[in-house]
Amino acid sequence: MANEKFATELLEVLDNFERALDADTAPAGGDGFGDGMRLVFKQLQGILERNNVAEVRTDGAFDPKFHNAVMTEAAEGVESGKITRVLQKGYT
Repeated sequence: MANEKFATELLEVLDNFERALDADTAPAGGDGFGDGMRLVFKQLQGILERNNVAEVRTDGAFDPKFHNAVMTEAAEGVESGKITRVLQKGYT
C-alpha cells in the first residue's frame, strides 16, 4: 500500500505514452521521436515490473473481479461475455 500512490501516478504516464505511441504517424527513419517514446515506455514498464505491478489480462471472458465494464456492444462472431475492446487497461 505504501507504493500505491506512486504506482498510480506512473500508470497514468504509462497510459499516455502508449496513446502517443499508437498515434505516432512519423515515417520510418524520421527524427527518432517514436524510438525515444518507445524507450521511455519500456523504462516505465520495467519500473512497474520490478515493483510487482502487472497488467490485468483481457483476453477471454469478462471477469467482474478484475474488469470494469463501461459499455456493452454486439459484435459479429463474438459470443456474449467476451471482452471486445479495452478503453483503459487495469493493473494489479
